[in-house]
Amino acid sequence: GAPGARGGEALHWQRCAIEGADPRQECATVRVPLDYARPNGRQIDIAVSRIRSEQPGDRHGALLLIPGGPGNSGLNGPSSKGQRLPSSVRGAYDLIGFDPRGVGSSTPVTCDLPHEQLATVNLRAWPDADGGLTGPVTRARTIAETCARDGGELARHISTRNEARDIDRIRRALGEDKLSAWGHSYG
Repeated sequence: GAPGARGGEALHWQRCAIEGADPRQECATVRVPLDYARPNGRQIDIAVSRIRSEQPGDRHGALLLIPGGPGNSGLNGPSSKGQRLPSSVRGAYDLIGFDPRGVGSSTPVTCDLPHEQLATVNLRAWPDADGGLTGPVTRARTIAETCARDGGELARHISTRNEARDIDRIRRALGEDKLSAWGHSYG
């Protein structure tokens, strides 16, 4: 693709390799600093997607669909929740999705957790059968300690502040002066 209208870096849009994605959805990659204190240091990938405005003559800008979680993928957002928006919104905005740093098609972080620790029942803080919290606190502590030990440098640079910085880099890469946003939960 060409550089954004306002000087964003060239994004190379291509069809998304996502099962069930709307055929209009395109994907690209935005490079961002791993550590914003060292902007010229190691770079990581943020996977972004878009479905262009359905009525380009009425386009008002880009609507970023911010995933919840934290830790949820949002790359298929334009095809999934974006298509549930009213046609007036789909007509006025390019729908933009992304996978936050460390998630999905962006540069991933892995903590090499055993499969049983990744089960939803272990990732959520459900109380013990007797209503106590010893089990979920122990599971959460084990996961946190494992990720601190085995998650690598990227795990140390996953934060709300860095996600906001990454979103600003997405905005710039799109060539937009500003973004509209629709987030839920953590997003």
